[in-house]
Amino acid sequence: AGLYRYLRDSCGCHLSWSGAQLRLPDPLPRLRAEIRVAAPGRYRYYQNVCAQSYSFVWWDWARWEREIDWMALSGINLAPAFAGQEAVWQRVYRNLGLNQSEIDKYFTGPAFLAWNRMGNLRRWAGPLPPAWHLKQQYLQYRIVERMRSLGMTTVLPAFAGHVPQGVLRVFPRVNATRLGGWSHFDCTYSCIYLLDPEDPMFQVIGTLFLKELIKEFGTDHIYSADTFNEMTPLSSDPAYLSRVSSAVFRSMTGADPEALWLMQGWLFQHQPDFWQPPQVRALLHGVPLGRMIVLDLFAESKPVYQWTESFYGQPFIWCMLHNFGGNHGLFGTVEAINHGPFAARRFPNSTMVGTGLVPEGIEQNDMVYELMNELGWRQEPLDLPSWVSRYAERRYGSPNAAAASAWRLLLRSVYNCTGVCVNHNRSPLVRRPSLHMDTELWYNASDVYEAWRLLLSAGTELGSSPTFRYDLVDVTRQAAQQLVSDYYLNIRRAFQSHALPELLTAGGV
Repeated sequence: AGLYRYLRDSCGCHLSWSGAQLRLPDPLPRLRAEIRVAAPGRYRYYQNVCAQSYSFVWWDWARWEREIDWMALSGINLAPAFAGQEAVWQRVYRNLGLNQSEIDKYFTGPAFLAWNRMGNLRRWAGPLPPAWHLKQQYLQYRIVERMRSLGMTTVLPAFAGHVPQGVLRVFPRVNATRLGGWSHFDCTYSCIYLLDPEDPMFQVIGTLFLKELIKEFGTDHIYSADTFNEMTPLSSDPAYLSRVSSAVFRSMTGADPEALWLMQGWLFQHQPDFWQPPQVRALLHGVPLGRMIVLDLFAESKPVYQWTESFYGQPFIWCMLHNFGGNHGLFGTVEAINHGPFAARRFPNSTMVGTGLVPEGIEQNDMVYELMNELGWRQEPLDLPSWVSRYAERRYGSPNAAAASAWRLLLRSVYNCTGVCVNHNRSPLVRRPSLHMDTELWYNASDVYEAWRLLLSAGTELGSSPTFRYDLVDVTRQAAQQLVSDYYLNIRRAFQSHALPELLTAGGV
């Protein structure tokens, strides 16, 4: 993070998913005095469990290495390392007596493993070929070595209680119950078995897996498990929920007495009718205070810490989710993220221990992530218009008044969604045809058109910059997306009015 601060602030450079601007001054500028910066929180977290499937699934080592270097330069010091776990699970299941066909019926295909790991899906697009296991193990060796060499703490997967059906054949007296279906999948591909927390096999399987995983990849003592992600528990009895979280945690400490459980807090805001305060408290207090870290996953729009009294004493990380489903489109909640983490730290008896980036899909809206990364080191909010003007200068390699003005317009409009922001990236351009599409915007469309015009006018001066060209295409796409919405409304209005001449005109005939 210190190196990137020097490159950014002293050398005017920029690094992002979409490209880099690394025109270094010659000679390199010397610092007049030592700069010391202390982050207000212990952790700066990165990654969403879903991003493993939406964005990372087909990466080779070269792409992983670039991402890990970006993470280090961004100051990230806590992140999952989930590759290769299915190879270990396969070994564990074989040792328990399951046959290969039973294992193959459990794992999904590579692009859906995120939801297999959280107990949502099985079989879909599977099975996993043997070559997949070998490649992922090889990647994981390099991922954990690189992350640790750069001072990051790796989060390894742990056992959440879900098991293949084959476990019931091998151990016919085991106490396991099927969860309900997930999303729009029926029980052919969903309804995974969950072990009862009191069943002895819960500890046997969980500890066996984690011991094998640690033997293979080492450990930094933080483990991830999500038992009820978008799944309704079998009972709302607080005693049952407490037994489940206690069983998950004991299966971790059975292999590593120093274990810390990192859990996504998505379930609490996704099913608020079920997760009332007694249920939330019971699940969290099944683990000793301080031995669990909760990711407040959608804190920029729907923070959970506020109505759970700071997660009833368990440490939490204030996270920006921002991107659902790997969707593209200009979007941000800059005012919310500029003030949200600081309000969370001031919250009575706050147990906040850091900030996090948890997009479901990456490689979009670089500005929002650069801003959030910087906020993880700040003691107070930024002056956003001033910050974004400097951002444009660094990103393109030279000052340009038109480009700076364009970014200030984008900042106040498309990047400043307020309230609960869930209807973004849903243009008729990328949706199935329907007469019931919602085209409402959270911003003034003319601001994007004006920003587009300003960027076009800056092309003569900045056109040689790859990052400028990327942004020009991105804003052009956003402007075209808005135009499509206008055409859609005209077509729908004419169709519903049975006005054939207007319909043909609106449709371009």
